[in-house]
Amino acid sequence: MADINSGLPVRTQLPGQVAYDDLIVKIGDGTTPSQLLGVDSAGLIGSKLYDGAGSAITSQANGAQQALDVGINVAGVQIDPRQIRALTNADVVTAEQGTSPWVTSVNNLPATVDTDYGVVGASTIRTAAQIGNDAGAAAFDFGASDAQTLRVAALLGNATGSADFNFGTVGAQTVRAAAQIGNATGAADFNFGAVGAQTLRAAAQIGNATGAADFNNGATGAQTLRVAANLAVAGADVSATNPVPVTISADLAGTEINNYNTASAVAAGASSNHDYTVTALNTLLLTQIEASGSGRAKIEVQIETGVASGVFNTRFVQFSSTAETNMSIHLKAPISVAAGVRVRVIRTNRDNQAQDLYSTISGQETT
Repeated sequence: MADINSGLPVRTQLPGQVAYDDLIVKIGDGTTPSQLLGVDSAGLIGSKLYDGAGSAITSQANGAQQALDVGINVAGVQIDPRQIRALTNADVVTAEQGTSPWVTSVNNLPATVDTDYGVVGASTIRTAAQIGNDAGAAAFDFGASDAQTLRVAALLGNATGSADFNFGTVGAQTVRAAAQIGNATGAADFNFGAVGAQTLRAAAQIGNATGAADFNNGATGAQTLRVAANLAVAGADVSATNPVPVTISADLAGTEINNYNTASAVAAGASSNHDYTVTALNTLLLTQIEASGSGRAKIEVQIETGVASGVFNTRFVQFSSTAETNMSIHLKAPISVAAGVRVRVIRTNRDNQAQDLYSTISGQETT
């Protein structure tokens, strides 16, 4: 290459110029020339963006790239685009009603929806509701009535008409009732026979239009019961010449009682009691008391005033001597002693030395 003949200094290649036809340009700020536009090693020009108010637009890493920071403002509410995503089943969406009617769809209804009255099936729509008033839920339980108790008004009847609850002639509208009477043991027994737990008991009062019947002995009145009977002996009516035969027995009915007791070595002047308690549910007809000793003695016969009262009334007293040591009381008319009551014989030694005393309480016990 030949040299150029020129009076001007000529550089054949600038710093950083690879080829002779490479164009190298420096761009600087008009106010501050030292501030130059830079190019990196990859040949990229770095730049800063500003909005109309002079605020810098920023960026942030987005994987291998930088992404601009962008904000969305809706009616003064700032929305972060980074929070926008697809909704899932866990999200809750709040919808506000406008002026238009709601249009609602349910995703769990069957393919065919049964809204008719009739047999309930898989396609029948179910409804749940609570009945009540401003005081609270309705009360369906049995018990005291209050503001929540449901009231029911109904008309009973059949195809012929309303039910008849009045007393009178039975007709097509008369209400029939079927019931079984009984107790915890079983059904009531209406049959004649042995009385048991299921046997019905009946209480009634006999009388007439004037009043209750009179069963008492006394003056005859409108309420006095009259009895007509036909007595016969050997096929003939009872009369003065054909009387009812009566047999009187000297023996008393019941269980014979001979209650014996001994008191050994009763000291002189001392006493010993012989008690007999009448058997439960029985009555004692006291007929005889026997007592004796080897010397002089005294007996006092007492009867208790009531069951376990501890109070006794004296009925008889007898004494014996060395000449006659036996004491005996025979009752022409027996004394009736109730069940549980005690008959007591008090035996007292009237001799000057100890002796044995004996006594027996006799009678008949009847139920």
